[in-house]
Amino acid sequence: ALPYFYIVAGKAMDEAYMAELQTAMAATNGQAIYVGQLSGNDVKLLYARSTLFLLAATLERGDVEGFGLVITEAGAQGCPAVATRVGGIPDALQEGKSGLLCAENDIAGLAQAIRSVLTQPALRAQLGQGAKDYSASLTWERNAQTMLEGF
Repeated sequence: ALPYFYIVAGKAMDEAYMAELQTAMAATNGQAIYVGQLSGNDVKLLYARSTLFLLAATLERGDVEGFGLVITEAGAQGCPAVATRVGGIPDALQEGKSGLLCAENDIAGLAQAIRSVLTQPALRAQLGQGAKDYSASLTWERNAQTMLEGF
């Protein structure tokens, strides 16, 4: 097993989910912590010091991840992402260039993608630079131009 330390940050929106999350974290024997809501600067520092960003989103109760802004926020700090192909997440990263995508609920695929990023420093560096470059390219001007070209 690979050594890891998993940090969950953000405001808890649902008490039932938070209880489930705390139970899951307790089962990691101290390898996961919930740090709550952080300042913008602290979030940037956390992303910059992280090896990878994981967003294993699923379609739940009709909710869907609209874009995956957190992926671009992590990418802006050079942190590559491993994520699921749900909602707009595939628009937030470039497969194989700024992160790795897996099917929804593909636990084995997610585990393999995480293992690849953790055990291959060259891949991790390539994806980290790609994430930084791609997030920097996502400007309002570029998005407006892309939209206009579609008409």
